Amino acid sequence: MKRIASTSTVRHFGTHAATSAGIGTFLLAAVFIAMRGGFFTRGANAEFIRPAVAFDALDDGVIDVPTEASSIQAAADFAHNGATIRIAPGTYVGAVVVDGKSLTITGAGSDATVVRGFGRGAVLSFSGSAEQRISVTGISVVGGRGETGTGMIFDGVSFDVRDSHIAGNQGGGVIMRDGLGTFSGCKFDDNRSEKSGGAVSNEGGSPSFVACSFRHNISATFGGALYSKGGNVSILACTVEDNSTRSGAWGGAVFGENTTFELHGTDFTRNRSIESGGAVYLLGGIADVSRCTFTGNYSDEARSLFSRGAGVRIASSRLCGAEAFALGGDFAFGDGNVFDTSCFGDCNQNGVSDEEEIAMGWISDRDGNSVPDSCDPDCNSNGLPDGYEVSAGFAQDMNANGLIDICEIRSGLALDVDNDWIPDDAQMPVIAPTVTTPAATPNATAVPDPFDAWGPGMSGPMGGMNGPMGGFPGGR
Repeated sequence: MKRIASTSTVRHFGTHAATSAGIGTFLLAAVFIAMRGGFFTRGANAEFIRPAVAFDALDDGVIDVPTEASSIQAAADFAHNGATIRIAPGTYVGAVVVDGKSLTITGAGSDATVVRGFGRGAVLSFSGSAEQRISVTGISVVGGRGETGTGMIFDGVSFDVRDSHIAGNQGGGVIMRDGLGTFSGCKFDDNRSEKSGGAVSNEGGSPSFVACSFRHNISATFGGALYSKGGNVSILACTVEDNSTRSGAWGGAVFGENTTFELHGTDFTRNRSIESGGAVYLLGGIADVSRCTFTGNYSDEARSLFSRGAGVRIASSRLCGAEAFALGGDFAFGDGNVFDTSCFGDCNQNGVSDEEEIAMGWISDRDGNSVPDSCDPDCNSNGLPDGYEVSAGFAQDMNANGLIDICEIRSGLALDVDNDWIPDDAQMPVIAPTVTTPAATPNATAVPDPFDAWGPGMSGPMGGMNGPMGGFPGGR
């Protein structure tokens, strides 16, 4: 009986385990479907929303998320061509795919409506033909993961993106393939790419950027902020700062290959590449540059802009540093350009502030006076600032006037009559003592020399100078 009871228990346990496993699998599948449909989407008025679309959601041509559709993907799937998806404040699951539809997507503002990456695909992906038009306004697109975690992909479609924030995506901020569109009032921050174009990568498309900002974007190869191969790119009244290439050599902010560029009224500041084109590098193509400023950009060559085989015209622009440091390659100059060698503390006129060069370790400041050593006085041309040599004891400044003595003497700024390489004004004058013979005084008693009392041998009670204390044999 015990054996039978034991067998029955085992069978019951096995059946229960199998049932539990089946339920677990079902629950996992349900969770995935719910996340895809938006069951766990957090909206303004609900924590858990049923993954469905209201029957009357399209009566007015607008689908509200999350009140009428539980997720952005559910709304996009249900929407007809040309519909509007209106998203309430909240954080929503990304991995949204739209193919072959024209849609308008409107958020409550980039600080209120956030679409976050899910998995390792793009956060928002739109594909189709130029007849399809995508409009996006007032959202943040963040958190794309991995090399394929792009913020937004526009593949062949036309687009208009306004007042949106594309940030912190690991597969680049935006990828465009063909198509035509505009970004207005958008911010591209802290995006990364293991390829080219940390914020934007364009292949054959024609994007325009109006009053946008690009900050702290990084690419592994070319174009820390923007990379373009072919197509037409306009950057108008934008701010482009602190972008860089990590291992690539060219175009800290912008790299273009056989692209037509319009760069107008844009500030390029503190962008960096390794080899050339600290701000902009153009390989082939055409570029018209006007009313731009280039400040504090860095690379080994052409801190501001480099052109190789490109037809580039620059007019009415301000470039920090001397022309030889700011530009490289071939250019056609219009009127009104200024190469400003005093736009900030930049003693070596290389377009990068002294403070930044010293802080980044790009140049030495041994004497700690906040001036690069290469700009400090070095009278003996040995590569060390005079002030540092004196303070370290490598050179002397006996008269304490801040000049190395040997340099003063050789240049004729100080006298050295006795040829000892010490300026005469640093030496105490030697005055011969004056010997005065006193006049004889009547009845004066001579003061005896105390040593005379000891006689010739000076062997007094102290042992004398011949005694046990040694001394001078035979007296003085």
